[in-house]
Amino acid sequence: MNIIIAETAIDLVPDDWLTNPKIKKYYKKNKRKPIIDGSIHQHLLKSIPLENRKDRPDILHFSLLLASGYQKIIPNLKLFFSTKTKTFEVMPETKLPRSQYRFNGILELLLSNQNKSPLIQNSNLPPLTVDNTILFSTKGRDLDPTDFQKSNFIFGGFAHGSFDDKKYSQFQKVKLIDQPLELWTALSLFLGNYNTYLNEL
Repeated sequence: MNIIIAETAIDLVPDDWLTNPKIKKYYKKNKRKPIIDGSIHQHLLKSIPLENRKDRPDILHFSLLLASGYQKIIPNLKLFFSTKTKTFEVMPETKLPRSQYRFNGILELLLSNQNKSPLIQNSNLPPLTVDNTILFSTKGRDLDPTDFQKSNFIFGGFAHGSFDDKKYSQFQKVKLIDQPLELWTALSLFLGNYNTYLNEL
């Protein structure tokens, strides 16, 4: 059973931001670019349209903390997250930091290809087919108990906008409720229902 947080709102600062004194100092000290964080870099994000911003590492952080807790009670639950160019798997034994600052540091190492820890690994997505994959969207049909028999469940990790239609249009779209939910709330609702389904088998 695979949870995939796709199109996450994370990225390293662009090269032209390195002229900013604070970012330049961070880069010189740590030998890597910082992750874009909307709570820190608001003034530099003003020229970037909302739908193009990758400035919410907190969404991924909160969601992975929640989902990793379910790895203790749902057998064979695997966690993946992806950017537009890379995919990572979070190993079940991973102890994610509670601190957003420390989590951002992990993301910086991952995106800079400096990661040496086996606990979060570069990975490929599991095989995704129309028959074994569900994509969660408010534009989808209602969740059905038979959906729990699928192998792959895709959630959007973006802060604004929607999934890339060219990449994900073939998958069945399902909604948890009629209203949009924060990612961590959607994961909590789905994983709780999935665990209930397993216990009733």
